[in-house]
Amino acid sequence: MNSAPLKVLVFPILFICFSLHIRAQGLTPATQNLANKLAAGNVMAPGTWDSRYAKGKDLINRNQYVAYRALCDSADLSELILLLNHPNGVVKGYAGWALAERKYPACDSIFKVFLESEEKIHDAINTEKVDLSVEFYFGVYYSNWKDDITKEDTLFALGMIKKLDSIMLYLHRPTLLLGIALDHNNADPATYEQVRRWALENKNEKAIIELARYKKQEDIAILKQSGKTILQCAALFPDEQFWPCLEPYFSQQKTPELFNAVAAYKDQRSANTLASFYSQINSIKLVENLYEAIITNYCPYYNNLLEMIWTKDKAIEGKGATFLAKADPQKAATIFTKGLLNKKEFHYIYLKERYPGKGALYLMFDNISVYNKQQLAEVISSCLNEKGRVLSYFLDYIEANNVEGLGNVLLNKFNPGHMPVGDILRLIKIILSYKEEQLSQEVIKILKAYKQNRYWHNEEKNILDLLKTFNMDLD
Repeated sequence: MNSAPLKVLVFPILFICFSLHIRAQGLTPATQNLANKLAAGNVMAPGTWDSRYAKGKDLINRNQYVAYRALCDSADLSELILLLNHPNGVVKGYAGWALAERKYPACDSIFKVFLESEEKIHDAINTEKVDLSVEFYFGVYYSNWKDDITKEDTLFALGMIKKLDSIMLYLHRPTLLLGIALDHNNADPATYEQVRRWALENKNEKAIIELARYKKQEDIAILKQSGKTILQCAALFPDEQFWPCLEPYFSQQKTPELFNAVAAYKDQRSANTLASFYSQINSIKLVENLYEAIITNYCPYYNNLLEMIWTKDKAIEGKGATFLAKADPQKAATIFTKGLLNKKEFHYIYLKERYPGKGALYLMFDNISVYNKQQLAEVISSCLNEKGRVLSYFLDYIEANNVEGLGNVLLNKFNPGHMPVGDILRLIKIILSYKEEQLSQEVIKILKAYKQNRYWHNEEKNILDLLKTFNMDLD
């Protein structure tokens, strides 16, 4: 490293030391030895705050992890601060990470020095050198991923990242971390002017998108000139003035960004437009993208489209099923039943933000059990016979809700030689609880044949005890 960056590094660090009244006399031999090992490895291994990397196959990463953990455990604060001035950038980086783990209050000052030095080091992921400031940033960010994380650790990391992000936003040159700082900004009123500066002067795409999040009328002219980025802006700030800017994209290739932009308007016009898009797409992946845009921006105008997607593509998840059931439970029972009885492949949609309630099938079963109960057994039978269905999932529901009329279909699924013992016992219990003589005799017949199986002795006692509760045996 040349002398100019060195001066930039030395003076702030000395200031930090004096401000905390630390008098460092030098490094102990043990700390010096660890610094030498880290310098010899000369790479910042990702995740050295995470013990899983100690078990990795990569010898360099593992050795760096061991040396780093030893440094964290044995070096005192003054030694770590001295190591920030080490001639090797990797050692500086590890010292910075160790200070972040110690919840050092001046980590933002260290970050500023690394930024100004523009020093680059090797890491274990990239083929080219990366900024030391970037490695330090992520070390702070992930410092609350330690094995023994505490609430205090998390609060420190979140508070410090906010300070580091602020430094990035107020900097007068773009860096690799600016986009991350903008992602974290979340329309913070305190940083509005800086975000606007990046959007207006530098035409930074993420800054333009973040500017939309503030939803200020005075920014509309800037946002309208953002090209295709207007799609992401409108999704966050669905102002009427943006609609004409969206229309040229309606006839182009359909994308998740387009779906989200239109869905954000939540009116009959947007519902009709989305329905038009749906009629033009033939990819299940695009159907999933459209569905997610509808759920993210849900309004009652979108119920008809949710029904169309379910009826045509048999695609749904828990939140959509809930919306339909609440809007018109009787109608929902009819379309749920119709969809579940057809032979189309079921497409369960996985949203980025998972619905915390019951799964879509359970929700539909619940609805059908109230508003179309006479077909519930038929619906569950149909689902059970679909390829790839997990029997235990249905047994949970059948058992919890005492669903009747499933004796024959469950008997067809009863193959004790090829199922977990838990499912064996539950199937026996459910089928026998129907108290149908023919079904009971078939169960006994299957179990007698199963006695010849090599696993019978492992399960014999539990099966015989269960049969006794029904006053039955295998003799």
